[in-house]
Amino acid sequence: MPERNTASLRAEARAERPDVVKRRVDRMEAELRGIDRRLARLAPGPSLVREQYEGDRAVLLERIKGDQELLEQARAEGRFGQYSKDNVHQYDLVRIRGQWRQVARANAKTVSVTTGYTWTDKYGWEEVRALRCAHVEDAKQAPAER
Repeated sequence: MPERNTASLRAEARAERPDVVKRRVDRMEAELRGIDRRLARLAPGPSLVREQYEGDRAVLLERIKGDQELLEQARAEGRFGQYSKDNVHQYDLVRIRGQWRQVARANAKTVSVTTGYTWTDKYGWEEVRALRCAHVEDAKQAPAER
């Protein structure tokens, strides 16, 4: 029984990590756009289908709002959103999933890193945990990897 408790606590802690919350918000926003498209295709006037879509939409908006508040709190604490294409450059080193990788490209939503092969891997900015960069003064003060 104690194993279940620790597994449950671990799963709950993971669900509240900023990178996981960001991916969840992105998924819910995509789902919201899909609901909006379906609502636009419906014939005007009251219907049970419209009521269901509007209810689903209201729930999604509430969940997105709550998760965005978690992200804002993490940003204020400096645990999320400190790296972007504005402060990460080609050939800088970023720490992603416990490894230091060299940046091949920095895009608006993703960073491409070298793999040691002929291809690159692409990660969202929420995955970047630390930065080693001669261009940024606070690069050496990056938070430690968990």
